[in-house]
Amino acid sequence: MPIVPSSGDRVASHRHRYALLKLLNKGACANAFSATDENGEKVFLKAYTSPTTLKPWYDDYLRYEIELNRRLGAEPVLAQQTIRATDVFSATFEHEGRPTRNPNIFQVFPFVSGNRNLGDLIDAGDSGRALSGPERLMVATIFLAALARLHEAKIVHADLKPENVQMVRLGTGKELLFRPLLVDMDFSVLADRRAPWHGDPSVGYVGTPGWFSPEHLRGDVPTTASDAFTASLILWRLLAGAHPFASALGDDAEPGDYRERVLAGRHDFGLEMPSLLPGVAAPGLARLLLRALSPDPDRRPTVAELHAAAVAARRGGADAGAPSAEAKTPSSSFPKAKPSGTAPIQHSAFSIRHSRLVLSGPNGVFSTGGRFAVTRATLRRIVGDDARYAGDAPQFVLERGAGDDWLVLPPPEAPRNPTYRNGAPLAAPAVLAAGDTLSIGPAKARCAVSFA
Repeated sequence: MPIVPSSGDRVASHRHRYALLKLLNKGACANAFSATDENGEKVFLKAYTSPTTLKPWYDDYLRYEIELNRRLGAEPVLAQQTIRATDVFSATFEHEGRPTRNPNIFQVFPFVSGNRNLGDLIDAGDSGRALSGPERLMVATIFLAALARLHEAKIVHADLKPENVQMVRLGTGKELLFRPLLVDMDFSVLADRRAPWHGDPSVGYVGTPGWFSPEHLRGDVPTTASDAFTASLILWRLLAGAHPFASALGDDAEPGDYRERVLAGRHDFGLEMPSLLPGVAAPGLARLLLRALSPDPDRRPTVAELHAAAVAARRGGADAGAPSAEAKTPSSSFPKAKPSGTAPIQHSAFSIRHSRLVLSGPNGVFSTGGRFAVTRATLRRIVGDDARYAGDAPQFVLERGAGDDWLVLPPPEAPRNPTYRNGAPLAAPAVLAAGDTLSIGPAKARCAVSFA
């Protein structure tokens, strides 16, 4: 059997060298470490105990993971809403000062810390106060938007639970805004490609007790409908205040007699439509949540339909519960803001009506669904070292206009170096179009504008 890596070991791929610093947790399939690369950059490294390189399908598993991570990074907004591997490889490694004989499988991820997961937010609220009804509905909407985008990329998360949805706080103001971040996807399933481990009884499909879909319990392949089932379990906790199968959870048991009913092939879970918490005005969404817990996956709504109902409820159409055009393209998860300032707005040749604005640069991608002041820290994520031309104050402000156009505004305080739009100084609020550029001066820190 391959040796299990431990703290202090060293391993190298063809791209990077890693030093394992500290064991963070032992999982069913992998041990997770904090580690550093050759540049001292901190990373999150998973060393797999299953599968091992002794499996006949391990090469296929590596290729499968590479394709999974390619899809996660192919769509700019999805790339901002998921954590994907930066390195996937098998290698021997240095263990207790000696090289090992057999290789292990490793995956490396960005090290993300300081965020709250969705479970923390449901249980503890924000800054010592419980979430209001509208805030809970907002959180539900942004979670569903991210999951709908994942399904559009033909990826099934397969291990959804509140702890695997991180909520990244946006801004420091009173308004509660988050970016969702789906994590722990190294055993997610491609909806259009059979998993290499399919049929291997020693591995099976991942999931977590308390959040299993019927397909998980029966040993079937998880599908997007399985994600819809588990998403409904999560949303019952968020919007109704309790797990729908209310009972104590054991390590190997599901709430109440849910497991027994599933394994016996019964189609009656004895559920009624959830009673939503005060301030959550979304009866149409509640009806879909009940449908999403059908034992029959073909009877469940899609996650896109759940998202469309949540969007409609936030916009005042609380009785929405049927698919709409918005079910195909996840819409904004954030409240609209009206344009500020008194200067006349410079209109583009045509109007853009999209839910999120995306800025792309040589170093990465950033997206927002509402008003956002772009600072040097944000620009560094997009353009890298060119962000040094920005000062301490915001460089420019992005905002959704009253007609759903996206605007760029000069900040209240003039930046150290002026912002340019399409090669001309930004002197007044302007409507943005796909293909526009924003930069510091005519050429530095150049960002390309697109929409999602």
